[in-house]
Amino acid sequence: MAQGRTLNTQEDIIATGQALEREKGVGMVTAWDVFKALGSKGKYSRIEELWNQHLSSRTTAPIAEADELPEQLVIGIESALATAATGIRALCAAANARQTASHVRQVQSMDSHHADVVAAYNIKVESLEKAFAARGEELSHLAHREEELMEELERERVLRRAAEEAAARATRLPWSLPVVGDHVPLVSPLRTIPVELDGRPAPDASQARRNTVRRAKSAPTAEDTVPYMPGIVSGAAPDPNQLDMGL
Repeated sequence: MAQGRTLNTQEDIIATGQALEREKGVGMVTAWDVFKALGSKGKYSRIEELWNQHLSSRTTAPIAEADELPEQLVIGIESALATAATGIRALCAAANARQTASHVRQVQSMDSHHADVVAAYNIKVESLEKAFAARGEELSHLAHREEELMEELERERVLRRAAEEAAARATRLPWSLPVVGDHVPLVSPLRTIPVELDGRPAPDASQARRNTVRRAKSAPTAEDTVPYMPGIVSGAAPDPNQLDMGL
């Protein structure tokens, strides 16, 4: 029985891998790269085995030691490095200075804003204190006024009780005063009372009253003759209990 022909020989696999190394570099080619370069045909396991064997069997020549650089080149490199370090330090210092100045400005702005806020709140506190003092004075005035009103009310109560007691002690007349129009004549009511003198019969009371009314019409009015008395309003009938009547 004849064996089938191998799709990829060992030489084809190694040649394909070396061609890829020339493109990508030595050590950068894997068995999968070789498999794909061969059109993904054949067994991947066989390609991987043969390529790994090639990599392990390949000998690498020892790296030759590099020659020392010329002294002038070394001095130039060191000078360039020193210049670069100086420039880097200068850049860092400038950046640090800018950051510091910016931070200082921010702190100053915050301090200024804080001072403005504190001043505004101080003004508000002062205004509230003045308002509180004004309210305190107003409350004190109201309390003083309340005391005055209470004292006045107590005086009115005392006067009212005194008036009530005086009214209770006063003796009211059992008769009414004669009134002519809007005025009360200055005639003692006792003169209108019929009495008996020396055993003689008293005159007719109705006749005496008519005579009194006639005399009152021709007599001066109460406004002209009645002296000022507390509690008596001009033009009004006086209280009989307040008249000073002579017999």
